[in-house]
Amino acid sequence: MQSKLVQVGEIACGAADLFLISGPCVIEEESLMMRTAEHLKKVSEALHLPIIFKSSYTKDNRSAIEYYHGPGLEEGLKILEK
Repeated sequence: MQSKLVQVGEIACGAADLFLISGPCVIEEESLMMRTAEHLKKVSEALHLPIIFKSSYTKDNRSAIEYYHGPGLEEGLKILEK
């Protein structure tokens, strides 16, 4: 079976090298996102392990309608862009 590679920035996903995809399930507040990203960057550098930061701008799989679903597309993408 031939493996398929997908390039995400400088990371070749599907290659033999280990990498991590990490981040909060959903964007809650910008300051928390930035602190999380900064911490993950430090971990990545310390372990020499590439990290792809991920988070969602909306989560529809919450168990109750009154739960927070995220900031939505426009605001969420602005935060993720930073």
